[in-house]
Amino acid sequence: MRLGDTVLKQLLLDARTHRAWLPKEVPDGLLKEVVDLMKMGPTSYNCLPARIVFVKSKAAKERLKPHLTASNVDKTMAAPATAIIGHDLQFYQHPPKGQDPLAVFEGKPELAQKIIDGAMAANSVPDIVRAVREGQASAGVVYLSAAVAAKNDIEIVRFPASVNMSEAIRNAATVTGTAKNPKEAADFVRFVLTPEGQKILEDTGQPPIVPALRKGNVPADIAN
Repeated sequence: MRLGDTVLKQLLLDARTHRAWLPKEVPDGLLKEVVDLMKMGPTSYNCLPARIVFVKSKAAKERLKPHLTASNVDKTMAAPATAIIGHDLQFYQHPPKGQDPLAVFEGKPELAQKIIDGAMAANSVPDIVRAVREGQASAGVVYLSAAVAAKNDIEIVRFPASVNMSEAIRNAATVTGTAKNPKEAADFVRFVLTPEGQKILEDTGQPPIVPALRKGNVPADIAN
């Protein structure tokens, strides 16, 4: 059924970007109504990946302000409400009541074999990342650190903890007995254990084990 001209004009043909607002509050009830209407749009298995945060209070606007481009500051600060729309990459873990999108694939090994048969060959992790980035492959399974390194070019979807495939894979830091600079090497290990060092590991896709595991002849100031 074709939409009427009045609706088409309001939604598309005559719609324009607004840069100024009436000095009126937007009630929370109206915002909820907008979200409830949006949820009715067709999505796979009725799963809605969108996550929305409405910014209304002065304090919330001040938190948002540093992240705005200069041309958007004044209009955003004056707006009665601003919607921040995000994308939950693990939306499938929160399906609508009575639906489970993953159930379609569970217990069907033939689907796994079909995926394997259709997979392209790649000789290395960089090759996999490159294939996804260049559109030669729809997806690839790599170490998180490799995905994080290419995060500006690809979308990252992490496996849930229940299917973690690398829990037993651990990278260790050690000072060898033949180290030419043992003091500097020990200083590096100390740094890795600091909050700053742990954050660097986290940000680069190498989530640290907390608390750290210490084995062997560990210096006293690192052992504790």
